[in-house]
Amino acid sequence: MIQSSLLNELNVKHGFYGTELTFDGVNLFDSATKINEFNKRVEVQKTIFLRQVHSNKISHINSIKKSDGIIINQKNIAIALKTADCVPLLLFDDVTKTIGALHVGSKGAYRGIVENGIEEFKKFGAKNLYVAIGPSIAWESYEVQDDFLKLFRLEYFHFVDDKKYFDLKKYIKDEIYEFKKDFMKIVIDDVMIDTFKTTEFHSYRREKKTPLRNISYIAM
Repeated sequence: MIQSSLLNELNVKHGFYGTELTFDGVNLFDSATKINEFNKRVEVQKTIFLRQVHSNKISHINSIKKSDGIIINQKNIAIALKTADCVPLLLFDDVTKTIGALHVGSKGAYRGIVENGIEEFKKFGAKNLYVAIGPSIAWESYEVQDDFLKLFRLEYFHFVDDKKYFDLKKYIKDEIYEFKKDFMKIVIDDVMIDTFKTTEFHSYRREKKTPLRNISYIAM
C-alpha cells in the first residue's frame, strides 16, 4: 500500500492498494467475507464500494446506486474505489471533515464526473479542497485514437512519432482548479505512479483487460 503525503500530513486515514490486496472487480460485491476482511484491515465499521459505470453520477450514503463518486461526512465509514488505469481521486476538507472518492476514466471525465463530484462536495459546506491523485495511467502510456480528439481540447494531448497520447491527469487538475474561487484553499497531491509501467498495481491495458482491480479508500 502507498499513501499520499498530503493526506498523511492532514492525518486522514486512506490508502492505495495494488497487487498485494487483490479483489476481482467483477465479483467483489458477491463476497461479504472479502468486504469484512477489508473493514478489519482499515479499521472501520463499514466500507462503501461503488458500483462504477464510467458515469457522471454521485451517490449519497442513504442511496448507493450505480455511480462513480460519493461524498460523506460520517465517521468510521470508508469509501472505496476499484481502478486498474483510471484515476482514483480522494477528496478531503479539514474544516467540515468531509471526504469524497471519485473514479475518473476518460468517459467519466468527458461526462463531467469531476465537476459533479466537487459540486456535491460544496453542498457539505466544505471550505478547503485537498485532493490525492492515486496510481493511474500516465500520459506516456495512454495512447489513443483519433476519436479522442473530438472529445477534448488539443492541449490535453501529446503527439510523439505520429502517435497520440491523452493526458487525463492534466485534464482532471484543470477541472479541479476551475473551482479555485469556491474554496479558501485547493491543494493537489499526485502520487506519480503509472499503473501501466509498474507491476505493483494492476493495469487494464498492460494485463490485457484483467478483471483484477486496485483498491483506493479514504475514511474519517
